[in-house]
Amino acid sequence: MVTATVSEASRRSAGDRLTRVLAWGLVVTSVADFLMGFGLAAEEEPTSSVYPMMTVVNVIQHLLMLGGIYAVLRAGAGGAGRLSKIGFSVAILGVIVLSVAEPVSAINLKAAYPLYGISMIAMAAGLTIAGIAVLRAGVWRGSGRFSLLATGVYIPTIMIPAMAIPGLWFHYAIGVWGLTFLWLGITMLRALNR
Repeated sequence: MVTATVSEASRRSAGDRLTRVLAWGLVVTSVADFLMGFGLAAEEEPTSSVYPMMTVVNVIQHLLMLGGIYAVLRAGAGGAGRLSKIGFSVAILGVIVLSVAEPVSAINLKAAYPLYGISMIAMAAGLTIAGIAVLRAGVWRGSGRFSLLATGVYIPTIMIPAMAIPGLWFHYAIGVWGLTFLWLGITMLRALNR
């Protein structure tokens, strides 16, 4: 009986460490999103000579984002209901498709456009639904309980309209989107430190 309790405690501790590492990864990538969105926006354009290298960086950032979203799920912030399962599943699928779209864009930009579209819709819907699940679960308190919802709602309200504006505005919008993920990462870390 004591062995089982110790084993369970060590598994939980390892799980908490993984969740913490994933939350820190989300903080790192959100700061990088902000810095790249404003400081390297021109290099994010397909016409840039370093665009292929930027796609590699973007894939790494998307995988860190994926890990952060998984950390929120893993921590149980959205509860165990159907809304949480659907929201997180769709959001994770959206980030996976986004991660695939990046290298495809370096090879054939036209082929990547539908993937970007699918990922944007899936992330907007999934993050918003998962964000609603977090609000309903009531695990997080304070303004941080809105952080996941903000990452999803931001896509149709700011990011998609920014695509229609000529120039680098879409990249700037992605930079600001990184701040919503920074809010989410900080919320996660605070929740883990309680």
